[in-house]
Amino acid sequence: MAKIKVGVIGAGNIGVVHALAYRDIPEAELWAIADTNSERLFEAQKRLEIPKAYTNYEDLLEDPEIEAVSICLPNFLHHRAACAALESGKHVLLEKPMAMNAKEAYEIVDCAKKNGKILMIGFSYRFRPEVITLKSWVEEGLLGEVYHAQSVILRRRGIPAMGSWFTTKAKSGGGALIDIGVHYLDLGMWLMGYPEPVSVSGFTFDKIATRKPYIYVDMWGEPVPGGPFDVDEYAISLVRFKNGAALWMESSWALNAQDDDRVQVFGDKAGAKITSREGLTLFGEFGGKIADIKPQIKPQPLSNIYREEVLHFLECIREDKEPMASGEHGLIVQKVIDAIYESGKQQEEIKIN
Repeated sequence: MAKIKVGVIGAGNIGVVHALAYRDIPEAELWAIADTNSERLFEAQKRLEIPKAYTNYEDLLEDPEIEAVSICLPNFLHHRAACAALESGKHVLLEKPMAMNAKEAYEIVDCAKKNGKILMIGFSYRFRPEVITLKSWVEEGLLGEVYHAQSVILRRRGIPAMGSWFTTKAKSGGGALIDIGVHYLDLGMWLMGYPEPVSVSGFTFDKIATRKPYIYVDMWGEPVPGGPFDVDEYAISLVRFKNGAALWMESSWALNAQDDDRVQVFGDKAGAKITSREGLTLFGEFGGKIADIKPQIKPQPLSNIYREEVLHFLECIREDKEPMASGEHGLIVQKVIDAIYESGKQQEEIKIN
């Protein structure tokens, strides 16, 4: 079987994670990497022994050897880079969030269809083994009718690169919700079978990051002293679906609360919860008694999760099939995020078209 030659656009933290996954997979050949930061670019090329390096991604896209790319750029560059890659004949694995807004997301999906190329969104949390197990239980009917989900990801203090593009709405599209909440929003809807969302009631807050002094906890990226912070540090929302189901969502970069991460689904036969500390628990009945069931699932490091994501992307290319994390799913997530932000701004429920 011929190897699929791939390129990675973006040599930052997440770009290197993608590059490492491709490098260690026999089915792929890590052929090129691109970044405008030449120091970071050539350091990654040397460390990962990548044959080619480009200081702009347009040159990488003109390389006829490359069949597929991972796009790992700041949010405001996703739309342009994804459309350019698809139009150049490359299959695309696009990091989350898909775009700055639903309009951009729709145009990316449309571009993939017009050019007949695979478009996959980087919802990597779906590839956690406990999530895959729970998804199979839902599909097998073990939980019965799933009518509600709760998706929560809270950092007590965890703003990436304060003052940089992360905290500048014109470049990020938003804050905690679009950065980390996007993963748990997707997980909740995916486990429910992606019902059609019809409306959102949302609230967004920026009470802590804008207070002086802000007690900063180191995250990835360099803070930019005096830089902007005009995004959400905390967002909450209730999403209503056409089938009558509902999803509660919380995400924070800064909140006076304990760190928390969980996704819960509630069915009429059983419910389940996943957390990073406790893994997967099923809440149901056994032998005529109320019972909690904990399957034995070996925890996987982050590198394995990205490996599984990349393997699935390559499989979709070889077999010409729709990715599990499709562009259409990314578009739905983007519509919900847009509605949450608009609801917070207007202070009223927002319909989703």
